[in-house]
Amino acid sequence: MGKLPKYVQEILKELKLRYKHHLEARLVGNTYYVSEATTRWDKERKKVINVKKYLGRIKPNQLFIEGKHRVQSNASTVNESLQEAPITPEKNDMLILKGLSMNSRITLGHLKKLINAPQSTLYSRIKRLEESYKIRYTLDIDVEKLGYMRYMAFIKFEGEKPDINIIKESLNIPEIQLVLLTKGDYDLIVYALAENNVEASELIYRIRKETRLGSHASMWYLFPIEETYGFVPLRNDFFKLLEKRIIKKQRWRSRDYKREIAKSTFAVLTNLNINSKKEFIDIDKENGLREGASDYEYYKLRKDGIIKNPTITLMPRVRYNIAIIVGIKDNVKFRKTQEKLLMDIIEEGTANINKYTLVEDINMPDGGLFIAPVLEEGESETIVKELREKIDGITINTLVITEVALGNLAFRKFDNIYSQQFSALVRLFGHKDLERIDYEGLAKDTKKSRFGMRGEELNA
Repeated sequence: MGKLPKYVQEILKELKLRYKHHLEARLVGNTYYVSEATTRWDKERKKVINVKKYLGRIKPNQLFIEGKHRVQSNASTVNESLQEAPITPEKNDMLILKGLSMNSRITLGHLKKLINAPQSTLYSRIKRLEESYKIRYTLDIDVEKLGYMRYMAFIKFEGEKPDINIIKESLNIPEIQLVLLTKGDYDLIVYALAENNVEASELIYRIRKETRLGSHASMWYLFPIEETYGFVPLRNDFFKLLEKRIIKKQRWRSRDYKREIAKSTFAVLTNLNINSKKEFIDIDKENGLREGASDYEYYKLRKDGIIKNPTITLMPRVRYNIAIIVGIKDNVKFRKTQEKLLMDIIEEGTANINKYTLVEDINMPDGGLFIAPVLEEGESETIVKELREKIDGITINTLVITEVALGNLAFRKFDNIYSQQFSALVRLFGHKDLERIDYEGLAKDTKKSRFGMRGEELNA
């Protein structure tokens, strides 16, 4: 307390009248972040654990601004982190958004069982959330099973930067799914799909040679990537590439999606990518399919893992987004703290969106790209500082995303128990597995096949 500025001490004294537990103030940049330190009894571990609840921040102008979304935690296992978020007045909204994020085709009847609220109430709440968050219903599609690899290009312009209209015009092609304008060491981040490294290199060469973007001096750095958390929604133009694979007659004994697809496959993917709630009977009628064809095709695509899950994307109120480029400079030190990184990625808070929108592994060189929404002033510095404190053997380069020029970022409330990170924590680091919520709406004792959130078939 004695080391804190006098105005911080005075504010903490006032806050102590409102909160009964010990308060802590931590300096990040020129802002003090205030947390309430308390404890709770952990039944599983049979001991008292420490819990920190974020209260708000004290600005240099001597004003205290209450926090609205994050919960800081000293949880030593992912189980504690996933279960510590407090009950808030918006808790039902969060549960609804999580249900829709995991299965946008979930019925009101099944959602009622998960949330324990009347269907009429759920219906009105969903309508309100759709309007408030501009919810878009779409698909999370495994493009690798369609024969495409993911690539990320970091671009730095020398001298005068091209106009935004030139960037959009030059990069508005089916292979490119996301273009981010950034401020920092790079000016653009481009997310593209190609069938192999040669095609990816030819794609960049074609852009630089045949478009107006090529007239601007620039350096392009292209890397193959692996999607490990979140997803990039596919633009509708992408399906122009798949349209070339449509065959007239379906081969029932073999399904090589990388070479050919059925008309019904194309119809389901294109229609549900635009609106994942669309009725199968309407898809059948609009595409000249026999009744029930798209219904069958949908569940076949789920089983084959092409459709990971029907989901949603939101348009939350964020200040801005950041892209964090992480490089691994000492693999031995990094591996020793990898558990903390996995826990950080799936850390739960009280926000209606996940902490990270997208996490990609970058190959050659080793590293990763983290995209995170910044909801409050000073939060960007906090996210980066926590990564530096938790993870050893890395370098960090932060870019501010100033505009999404093409495509969309997929904000949602994914259930992190279904994440690759949680599975790795259970498998590699001995964390206790947690019971998974059945978002598909099928009874546990049914004899029908059930599909996991990543398309794998589960035993009944």
